[in-house]
Amino acid sequence: MIENYDIRLPRWMDPELNEIGRLYPANVQYVLNKDPLSTATITLNAEDPQPNVGQFVELYDVGGSIGVFRVEGKTSTFSNGGIVKISLEHALTTLSDGAVFGYQEFGGAGVNLRNVITTLLQMQPKQMWVLGDCEFETYFQYSFENDNLLTAIISLAEPLEDEYLWEFDTDAYPFILHLRHAPTADASEMRMNRNIHSVKIEIDKTELCTQIYPLGYGEGVNQLTIADANNGVKYLNADTQDVWGVVRTVYAETSVTDAATLKAMAETVLEKTKNPKITVTIDGAEIYEATGEPLDKFYVGRMCRVPLPDYGITIDERVLTIQKSDVYNDNQRCKLTLSNRMSDSVETLAIISRKSAINELYSQGSTCMYSQQYADNASAEYPASMRFYIPAECVHINQVELTWSFAAFRAYETGAAAGGASTSTSSASGESTQTSSAGGATTVTTEQQSFNTTGYAGTPLTQYGRDPMQFTGLPSNDDGTSLKNSTDSGGSHSHNVLAHNHSFSDSYSLSWGHRHTVSQTGLDNGVTGGVDDYASKTISISGMTGSSTATASTAGSHTHGMNHRHDFVHVHDVSFLVTIPEIEVNIPSHRHTVNIPAHTHGVTIGDHTHPIQYGIYTGSSASGYTLKVDGTAVPSTAIVANRVDVTPYLAKTEAGKITRSTWHEVEIVPDGLTRVEMNLFVRTFVRSISGGNF
Repeated sequence: MIENYDIRLPRWMDPELNEIGRLYPANVQYVLNKDPLSTATITLNAEDPQPNVGQFVELYDVGGSIGVFRVEGKTSTFSNGGIVKISLEHALTTLSDGAVFGYQEFGGAGVNLRNVITTLLQMQPKQMWVLGDCEFETYFQYSFENDNLLTAIISLAEPLEDEYLWEFDTDAYPFILHLRHAPTADASEMRMNRNIHSVKIEIDKTELCTQIYPLGYGEGVNQLTIADANNGVKYLNADTQDVWGVVRTVYAETSVTDAATLKAMAETVLEKTKNPKITVTIDGAEIYEATGEPLDKFYVGRMCRVPLPDYGITIDERVLTIQKSDVYNDNQRCKLTLSNRMSDSVETLAIISRKSAINELYSQGSTCMYSQQYADNASAEYPASMRFYIPAECVHINQVELTWSFAAFRAYETGAAAGGASTSTSSASGESTQTSSAGGATTVTTEQQSFNTTGYAGTPLTQYGRDPMQFTGLPSNDDGTSLKNSTDSGGSHSHNVLAHNHSFSDSYSLSWGHRHTVSQTGLDNGVTGGVDDYASKTISISGMTGSSTATASTAGSHTHGMNHRHDFVHVHDVSFLVTIPEIEVNIPSHRHTVNIPAHTHGVTIGDHTHPIQYGIYTGSSASGYTLKVDGTAVPSTAIVANRVDVTPYLAKTEAGKITRSTWHEVEIVPDGLTRVEMNLFVRTFVRSISGGNF
């Protein structure tokens, strides 16, 4: 039954925050914590409507809403009457539905805290929270691996030097998350015989620390310390050592890979632990609704002043928790916890849980050593150069040691292939006159020799202007006068031709046309075939002249044409003997004078190669050298028996760390032609946060 105050009933909502109805609880109790998560419990009768796990409930107190909570569990008990207890956590618990999977880094140079929080909030499976105010402008570097999203976000405030408050606005949706400075002014006051029933003060020196040694990522000598961010000193001192003495503590936060971030977190822890923990538990009453006085209202995270004049004590500490055990039936009754420590058991458990998860899911890394070899010829002009790469995964580099030795220069051939045409011309020179001495007299005699041979004698004769190589010419007398072209008339007569025939077959090439005419009884005054024009033609004639015939009658007076010629080409074979008589030549003594003028010689060398002659050739060995590391000469005093730690000479960042994700170079410059053999050993701490599993 609700007494004294008009307090709204809890509002029941589905997972989408749509209102389902109101609950009628038998009891509502809550614990509001400065650091998440606040919790509450609702007791219902078994027969009343009940929210299911995953649904939401908004709770109220006298002043209004105290926030939206999610149902995390239900416990039913049946005896004389059934009751159901509903376990609730603040709606911020929805962030725990998300996770930072794998290894991821956030923040650092140029990336502020607001950006980091916003990035993490984007990893929610369902966007229920957005960032509102972020009053801290810091640039710490954070790293998470397989972390719960809620734990990761809450841990972002751990390195903050100033006191802070996480505050929430659940009146809007998506809900709004704020990170603000914690007020330092007193917001509440409690006094005996007014609103305090009892006060319990506890002083606990268990967690006292006045000197802290922070350790980050890694192990052994490779574990991160704050030396790089604290002038080479690996610890921090509290300003309360004069009161409590030196009390040392090792603080390990193995998810931190940045020295500055580790230092900031250690400073926060030291500030919390430099004095004994004081816990004040007050059993009192919230009487604000009755008095209207602002100091009578309590706020989580605000300062509360508790003067105890009878005991000479005044407590001025921050409110960590406000607890009410019966909101509707005994609303004023409450219990407050004040402390000089910002964190409470909830935050501590979250940190322990996160560290345990890290230890279970991945190792910090491992120390390893790898080597690199080099062997090659070198000279003063061409030094021996060995380049090696240092990846970003080398978290710590313990040592880079170099050893080397010299051997005789070595080659594997004694002749080299060559080629290339060229023209070489000497300069004008060499003018001289050379005269041989008297001498050279000699007699040379050859024997008589005879040769038998054959050939053609003379040439074809030409008569009367005609070339007998072509034809014999027209009929002519011996004196050259032309004969008649035909016979004299023979008078009337007949011819008896005996039975005979002529077979013929031949072909001729004629240079000009001609025709044979036959005028004879019985032959039809036929005309033999011939050529009518004077073009060169070839004529083939074959056949049979036929059987015997006789003229039918006495022919009249007639003549026979005689105009014709015969081709006549001939030579005479001649055999003859040639005799060369014996010849004797006498060469008297003499001398030769040769004048050689100034001249040049042009020589052209064509493309060519020289075959390689394989074999092992050894030469000299260096007696002196200069060692350079990333361009810096190493002093001879640092070298012992051709062995040196080159770590101090490697290129470094402004922070003094050896540069990663880049190439480094070791160079030996000998004083002559030699063979150089080098070995490089790198001892480093490596973590496996990249690549795959192959």
